[in-house]
Amino acid sequence: MTGTGENKRTYNLKPEYIVKEGGFVAPELQIPGRDVFIKLSAINASEGAIRLKIILEEDEDTIAAVDMLGVEISKKPLILILWLGCLVLLAGTFLSLYHRKEKSA
Repeated sequence: MTGTGENKRTYNLKPEYIVKEGGFVAPELQIPGRDVFIKLSAINASEGAIRLKIILEEDEDTIAAVDMLGVEISKKPLILILWLGCLVLLAGTFLSLYHRKEKSA
């Protein structure tokens, strides 16, 4: 996810959803140079959706200055190739171990 600070620079923000002691913790991320925080509040895997919570400070100047917040959420369709490569590597490892076991016996 990318956020834009007050100097019009783009920053990469990486929201986290941490499993901790049987529950979930999502820390707030601040957009640099702004009093705006973003928090990942929910993940719905069955629908492929997330819920972001945008938190503004209770200052009138801040609310007037933050008139727009752009959020980009992208889908990586080629990630499947990476997973297939991992499966091929895993299958090759098991075949190699099997071959060594047959050769030694």
